[in-house]
Amino acid sequence: MHPLPIPQNLQGIYIATSIRPRWKYIAINEHSKVYSFLNEDDLQNCKHDKRRKVCPKKHMMIEMSSKADCEYLLLHKPSLVNFSECDVVITHEKRDTWIHLDSVNGWLYSLKENHSLLITCEKGMTYVILKGAGILQLKPKCQAKYKDISITQQEGIGKSVQYFYMPHVSLNISILDPKLPEKVNLVLPSMTEEYLDDSTEIDMKEIQRRYDQLTEETSTDKLHKYTTYGSLLTLLILMIFAGIAIFIIYKLNEQYRFEIRQKIKSPTQVNASTQSLNEMEQ
Repeated sequence: MHPLPIPQNLQGIYIATSIRPRWKYIAINEHSKVYSFLNEDDLQNCKHDKRRKVCPKKHMMIEMSSKADCEYLLLHKPSLVNFSECDVVITHEKRDTWIHLDSVNGWLYSLKENHSLLITCEKGMTYVILKGAGILQLKPKCQAKYKDISITQQEGIGKSVQYFYMPHVSLNISILDPKLPEKVNLVLPSMTEEYLDDSTEIDMKEIQRRYDQLTEETSTDKLHKYTTYGSLLTLLILMIFAGIAIFIIYKLNEQYRFEIRQKIKSPTQVNASTQSLNEMEQ
């Protein structure tokens, strides 16, 4: 199994995604109902002919079910739903990728953009448009020219025709997670330089974890800000009420003092009036 980076455009964010397999090889029985994973050492003990390999049972055999592993589901019945069960990783790598497949003597490719491929054979030349990701196998003694890369097929393995395979389903993580552009925008700027290196892989679970962490921190900051604003507003209201209370008390005291002065002033005025009346009688 070959992890193949697939270019993605997430609303202007250019990244590449691939599936990180648990094992390097997967073995499936002829009815595609049972499978097992193998490593490099296991493969050395397999016997094979031109059509298939037969390997000893060193690992557990897994029967196909709805909870089958991602690798088996993609091989048996690829769909967008299957991708959600896979270990999907993201990288900043933007280069085209070509991987030689020894089993079919062909090439596994992934391209950023559609490109024209010139195929030259003994009987003439042909132009083919390569798109996205797929497999290319040439006729024997043919050569393919792609940009500054040349691919020559010296011999075939039981094949005398060209073979192109482009899967009908491609890894599109924006469908897996519609909020991924928002998460990548938030998470990637906060990462250190090691995460921005072309060779570094970041799995989607890590992005989700960092996104949750950042949103939680943001929510905490907002809550703290709102709490601070709430405290200041409460303090301001209390100060206003205190000011009103002080003003009312001041006015009441002033009214009380005025009434006291009036009461003190009234007997003096009576005495003065009586004295004036006596003087007039005399």
